[in-house]
Amino acid sequence: MLLAIAVAVYGLFTRNTLDSNSTTFYIIGGFIAFIGWVVSRIRSKNHNPNADHPGRGDVNSQKAEESEGIVKADYEACLIASQQEWEARFHQCLMNVMILTAAADGNIETSELESICEIFQQITNDEWLVDEVIRRSQLVIESRDEVIAELSLFSSKLTEDAKMLYIRAIIAIATANENMPDKELGFLAEIGAILEIDESRWKNLVAG
Repeated sequence: MLLAIAVAVYGLFTRNTLDSNSTTFYIIGGFIAFIGWVVSRIRSKNHNPNADHPGRGDVNSQKAEESEGIVKADYEACLIASQQEWEARFHQCLMNVMILTAAADGNIETSELESICEIFQQITNDEWLVDEVIRRSQLVIESRDEVIAELSLFSSKLTEDAKMLYIRAIIAIATANENMPDKELGFLAEIGAILEIDESRWKNLVAG
């Protein structure tokens, strides 16, 4: 910058002693040098916007890290919430299906209620008492269609192993009194179709 000014000033103040061509040369040279300095400053700012603001880069970097941390924390919280919601829904559907299995023949026996409590505790680690199952069973039986519809929607989120767990639970409840009544067998076939379990698979489990 200083060089550009010096060249231009020199050309102006020596125009009386220099010929016109030399004077013009110095003035133009100084002007070109000035333009070059301006362009270099513009490029420097575009390349590094934080150049004229020491510390800004560190602040922006810190903000970016904080933002990334918040996003990651929110994501992990959503995963935990989704997992908890999925487990609650899984447990609810399982309990409802076992109750409907026991009620398929129109009569829920004590042995079936005890089996429901035992199986549910083994799978979920949640302890249910027979009286609690009895109270719930009335509502489940009355809303059978809604329970089946809910399982149909939820089945797409179940793995093959989870689906087979439902099938095994149904069989365990239906055979609580050793023999599986025809109505329980029919309900097993209905649930098997909803879960898209091949008929031969659950029949083999029943036979075994």
